[in-house]
Amino acid sequence: MLSIINSSNLIGIESFIVKVEVDISNGIPSFMIVGLPSTEIKE
Repeated sequence: MLSIINSSNLIGIESFIVKVEVDISNGIPSFMIVGLPSTEIKE
């Protein structure tokens, strides 16, 4: 099952659109980050 959520992120006074895609399926649990995540996510 695929779900897409549109969200936003504030940095200072600027707002950026963030698109979150989630796929729920049977199998081994895993977590993947695609794109250019910031250094906070790497920790």
